[in-house]
Amino acid sequence: MLAKFPSMNDEKIRKRGQAFEGKGYGTQRRILFTKARIHIERSISEGYFCEAIAIAESIISDRLESRLSFLEDKNIGFLTLGKLTPRLLKLEKDEKLRDLIRQVETWAKSRNRALHEMVKVEADEEERSWEERIAHIRNSAIDGYKLAKAIYHGVADLNPRHMDRVFPRS
Repeated sequence: MLAKFPSMNDEKIRKRGQAFEGKGYGTQRRILFTKARIHIERSISEGYFCEAIAIAESIISDRLESRLSFLEDKNIGFLTLGKLTPRLLKLEKDEKLRDLIRQVETWAKSRNRALHEMVKVEADEEERSWEERIAHIRNSAIDGYKLAKAIYHGVADLNPRHMDRVFPRS
């Protein structure tokens, strides 16, 4: 039986649970981030790179959704990276975070190639072996985790109410 999660295609806009509302969303998110950190690190060390990439993307999206919600002064709900990054680049003034957002855009393209082209063969492309493809997906997982940590801290550093940290800075 499939888990009962709302469909990403539901017409209803799903609102983000926001910290400091007295409903425990911040605590729940902290627990999930802690478990995500452990799971990503284990996934990378055991060679489950697709899994690490998916969780890193979830962290990145969550933090960018939080920042965009703050900048637009409304709950923007859940958005894909492709919708988040251009909106953020129009509003974000912090140059460090703007640079990280641009890095997310670059990583997303590399991640898409790593995830969606594992067995595809492009005409007139130099042959890429399975091992080369695995190396690319491994690098994408490692880069995604580094980027997730940087985005996490970049957003947290701009929020004076965000005290404790789940991820190491490096």
